[in-house]
Amino acid sequence: MLPVFSEAKESSGKPPQAAREERPVAKPGLRKLTSDISGPSLRRVIEGIPAAEDSKTEAGEEDSSISAAVVPLTEERLREAWSRLTRTFDDRPNIKSALGRVPELGPGNALLLKTDNGIQEELVKNNKPVLLKWLRKELQNPGITLDTQVVRDTTLRRAYTDGEKFDEMAAKNEMLDLLKQRFMLDFDDLRLL
Repeated sequence: MLPVFSEAKESSGKPPQAAREERPVAKPGLRKLTSDISGPSLRRVIEGIPAAEDSKTEAGEEDSSISAAVVPLTEERLREAWSRLTRTFDDRPNIKSALGRVPELGPGNALLLKTDNGIQEELVKNNKPVLLKWLRKELQNPGITLDTQVVRDTTLRRAYTDGEKFDEMAAKNEMLDLLKQRFMLDFDDLRLL
């Protein structure tokens, strides 16, 4: 009895390599990344910096999303484009709420969007590449950058107690004070109960 690994099976008279007759499979040529060919950079995407090679498609044509002519950015054009941008997020109320304020236009086409809290800031940062691509295309300005800042609005004070709610409503309508006096209502006594 012969062992399973013996060469007795291939005793057909052909050499072992000739029995297989495999054709070489052509592998696609891999190109090495050089300075003239670069891959996408996560840092550039996160920071919103347009890469020089990103404006060209694989066929070598210019991308129509960023035109060659740079149009100066104005507050009015930004306000109009921002309202159109927020309408595109009608199906996503959380991001639409985060984009509720129009960003301030700073030097060098830098936009500063003030958000109410960290959650809204995170939503904007997660959608920053999409937002910047849309804004750059719509405003025809590839130099636009977007930064966020969380601001605490201390002027808005919520009325929690009945007395505070009544005071707020009475400030808007003076006739409520008259009704309170006529019906002898006292909200201060309710707080003690």
